[in-house]
Amino acid sequence: MPEKFIQYRKKSLLFTVILFVCCTAIFFINDKPTDSMKSEDITPTLFVHGFKGGPGSFNTLLDRFDRNDWGTKGLTFHVTSSGNLQVTGSISNGKNPFIQIISK
Repeated sequence: MPEKFIQYRKKSLLFTVILFVCCTAIFFINDKPTDSMKSEDITPTLFVHGFKGGPGSFNTLLDRFDRNDWGTKGLTFHVTSSGNLQVTGSISNGKNPFIQIISK
């Protein structure tokens, strides 16, 4: 009797494994592979002038970069000696916005 039980158990285990493999194969056969989409990275570049620099330190540089389509002139932060902040401009959806920090 125990021999028949062991054979029955082996057959049922084999049937279960085959059924599982078939169901898994059917499930994944209809699955479409995902497409790799190119991501559009926006990398802002921060320009901080050095000692005795001012608004003119980077204006011609940023204008030239903008003309060559290396990025777009975006935000300008004016920082006063008391720490107040005045922000002009905006960041567009274009690539590589330029952010200029001017301390007074």
